[in-house]
Amino acid sequence: MKKRMPNDIEDAVAQVIGLIGAEAASQVIERSASLVYKYSDPDHTAKIGLAQAMLLDAACQAKHGETPFFDFYKNMMERNARRLEATENQSCALAGSVMHLSKAVGDVAGLVAQFTTATSEDGAALSLNERATLAESLRVMTHAVDALDDSLNPNTPFLAKG
Repeated sequence: MKKRMPNDIEDAVAQVIGLIGAEAASQVIERSASLVYKYSDPDHTAKIGLAQAMLLDAACQAKHGETPFFDFYKNMMERNARRLEATENQSCALAGSVMHLSKAVGDVAGLVAQFTTATSEDGAALSLNERATLAESLRVMTHAVDALDDSLNPNTPFLAKG
C-alpha cells in the first residue's frame, strides 16, 4: 500500500475503502472498483469529483457514522483560515511597523531641518540640546527599524542589529 499524506483527498478515498470497501464505493458512484483505487493513489492523475465524494460520504455516514470527505474539506478550510489569519496578522504588523518607521524618519528629518537653520539655537551648527534631542529621535527610529525587521520575519533577522 502506498504512503499517503494524512488529510489529503486520496487519504479520504482510502478511508472510504476501509469503511465500505472499494466494490461498494464503486457501486455508489457508478464507477469501477479499479477507478476507486486510482482515486486513492496520490500519484495517479484520476481525481475524485465533489459529487462523487458527497455520495461516498453519505454511504459512509449511513453505515458507520463517518464522513471522510466532509472531514477532509473541513480540516482543509480550517487550515486555510488559520493560514489566512496568520498572514493577515503579519500584514497588519508589517503595515504598523512601516507607518511607525515612516513617522520616526519624518521626525528625524524635521528635527534636522529645524536644527540646521540660521535661526536655531546655535545657528546652522547643532547645540548640545539639539544633539540630545536628535539622538533620542534617532534611537526611536532605530527601534522602529528593528520592529520592521521583526515583522518581516520574526525568526530570521533581516537587518544587522547593533
